[in-house]
Amino acid sequence: MNSEHKQLSKRLKRIIKSMKKVQKSIHGSEAPASMHELDELTQLGEEYATTVQQIAQLESQQKTQNS
Repeated sequence: MNSEHKQLSKRLKRIIKSMKKVQKSIHGSEAPASMHELDELTQLGEEYATTVQQIAQLESQQKTQNS
């Protein structure tokens, strides 16, 4: 695992932690999710998808280089 892969993995863990924090806040509240919370989850979801795609591309490149 190279440094770029490690950085992406750390970013992914941070995103997941943030998502869990927002979800816990929504769950603990008696009120429905606010627009701010929903926007934050949407943004985090997009960051998650982008990061996963970057990891997949990096792994694909490494696999090609090792062949």
